[in-house]
Amino acid sequence: MKHKKLIVLSIYLLSTYLLADDLIDDFDSSIQPYDNSVITPARLKQSMRDVPAGVTVITYSKIQELGISSIPEAMRLVPGMRITQASGWDYRINFHGTNALIPKRMLVLVNGIAIHRYGFAEIDWSLIPVDIEDIERIEVTRSPSSASYGSNAFQTVVSIITKHPDDVETVTLVGENGSNNAYKYYGRYSGTIDNTSFLLSLGKQGDDGFDYVEFDREKPPTPGAVDDHDVERVLFRSNSLISDASHLELNVGYIWARVEDEEVDSNQLAPPDRTERDWNLHVIYTHTIDDNHYLKIQASYRNDEFLETWDACNLTAAFVSELRDLSDVNSEAAWTLLRGEFPVGQTEEEQTLINIAALRFQELGAELTRPICGTGNQDHETQKRIIEIEDTIALGEIFRVNTGIGYQNNDITSETYVGGRVGSIHKYLFSNAEYKPSSKITINLGFMYEDIDTVDDAAFAPRVGLNYHITPNQTIRAVYSTGKRMPNILETDRYWTYLVRNWDHEFDGRTEGKFFLTTVSPEGLKPESIESFELGLHGYLVQSNFKYDIRIFYEEQTDLISEKGEFFSYSLTNENKSELTGFEAEASYRFTPTIELSAGYSYLDAKTSNVFEDTLHADHQGFASLVYRGDTLKTALTHYSNSAITQSSFDRTDLSISTDFPLYRDLILNARLVGSHNWHDDVSYQWRIENRAVHSYNQSEAIKLQLRISY
Repeated sequence: MKHKKLIVLSIYLLSTYLLADDLIDDFDSSIQPYDNSVITPARLKQSMRDVPAGVTVITYSKIQELGISSIPEAMRLVPGMRITQASGWDYRINFHGTNALIPKRMLVLVNGIAIHRYGFAEIDWSLIPVDIEDIERIEVTRSPSSASYGSNAFQTVVSIITKHPDDVETVTLVGENGSNNAYKYYGRYSGTIDNTSFLLSLGKQGDDGFDYVEFDREKPPTPGAVDDHDVERVLFRSNSLISDASHLELNVGYIWARVEDEEVDSNQLAPPDRTERDWNLHVIYTHTIDDNHYLKIQASYRNDEFLETWDACNLTAAFVSELRDLSDVNSEAAWTLLRGEFPVGQTEEEQTLINIAALRFQELGAELTRPICGTGNQDHETQKRIIEIEDTIALGEIFRVNTGIGYQNNDITSETYVGGRVGSIHKYLFSNAEYKPSSKITINLGFMYEDIDTVDDAAFAPRVGLNYHITPNQTIRAVYSTGKRMPNILETDRYWTYLVRNWDHEFDGRTEGKFFLTTVSPEGLKPESIESFELGLHGYLVQSNFKYDIRIFYEEQTDLISEKGEFFSYSLTNENKSELTGFEAEASYRFTPTIELSAGYSYLDAKTSNVFEDTLHADHQGFASLVYRGDTLKTALTHYSNSAITQSSFDRTDLSISTDFPLYRDLILNARLVGSHNWHDDVSYQWRIENRAVHSYNQSEAIKLQLRISY
């Protein structure tokens, strides 16, 4: 509470001072302001000096220089991100830490369309439908952004912007191999047909994950973590000039992946077989009405198919239909009977079902303890359809506003998770405005109103930001924002049961049957809420080539759904809260035209009411990088670090060296060698309150070689 009062008072005093024009002298208007434009925070193209948030921009050139091979690894460049791995491919990432078991409070966009797994509201980072070679830049808005993007932008937005067909080489071929059997093959072709430019890229990559995993208490050590993955991607993007004022953009993507899971069912006979097939279509129409009026219409369709099967053995008692009838009415009584005790019903109906099930158990006798082996699954298919209309109007240089409406239709089909098919309708209205009453001040106002038919409460999320320009290149900002995270469909409409097929022997005249237990969602879950206060300082010192952004914040999160919903314990509530206070900073300094130092750091203090909210907490996180850009040789030395997450700290140092070899005319071969050293052996992930999985590699060093041909 002291932190909250201090920041509120600071914002009030700062606002009072900035609005008193007679106390402030005009700055020298002849100095041109530093302009590094972004579009994500307020859906308006704004200079970094005007945005209502701290924003980290990760360019493709930065990704290449540092030798980064994946999008989740690029997130280590964002102050405030907390990262761990549940397995080699399963990254768990949240802004400001909080919950690693169910990281669902951030939004990831690809060219403006959300790509989280609908129904689970989580990001499968290894299966993002674009290769890192396709990325132009990543804009990370480091504050709640529900006012611009709605529910899942609860704490942050990661906006991935892919390369335009006009901005890439005609042909690009990439091959990469490295430690842990890591590999990557990628090819891209671009061209122009009449008024349409296009690109087509194909990629395949994978690795063997960790070498070793140890499970606390639950299982003996495993000398070979089961976490390999192989991913194939296809991306087609085109841009058509319909007229001087109209453009039509088309994005089509397909992804196929095979990944390994260590465990789904404690009774499984072997690790599950898991594959995923996703495809998406995204169409964007833009029309410039005049110099001050812009219209954008976009529509998208996404289909995700997730297939996961395994063989397991359970006691015959678990498939007795009379026990299932009892469990549908009183699951605790069914468990009691299964343990060999005789429960007492609370109603006459319950007692009748208890008596029937007990009599059936008595008839079966020893048959109850005979194992039945068969095949279970967690298959599901989700579909998401979105249409959105956005209108942007400018009144000179003083005022700009965008207003939009959207409609989203979602459904999930799964015999395991929802007992068939369930869906939801999501409607929303948003607006963001930028007002510049003087050359010193920028005011940002925005809101999002959204309604989902599976949640009783609608959500309203406003934001207000005040930026004062000390000089054309130095800005103080004060921002107040709120946000909501609407419960996802598997938190509100889950009907979770397992149908086991292909029994190894017949029972009760059947060769398949449902497990006796069905888990259902609780009723009346409310949206999660966040209230955020931020003070920031952004600047660019031209003479010294020094860029910086500093941010202090206080976040109060309430009505949190923190519990991990498990099959045997699905007790979700809104009874949890967190208070987060912290500091973030990022800076870069160019010593000479060829040498640049960049760094980022964040400190986080968290007070939580639920232990799950600490599973991704680290007090400190950051990176530092020194880059040399010579005419023929480029090198980068980078160190990434965070303090302990579930008892394990992370420190890794990377050295990247690259050079170009001109082959013939515009044909260029680039060779890049990246070496890494892990300073700690363990990567720890807390998968239950009482259990951790501790992963490690056999060697602390890793190496990869990449060859690229382009013309």
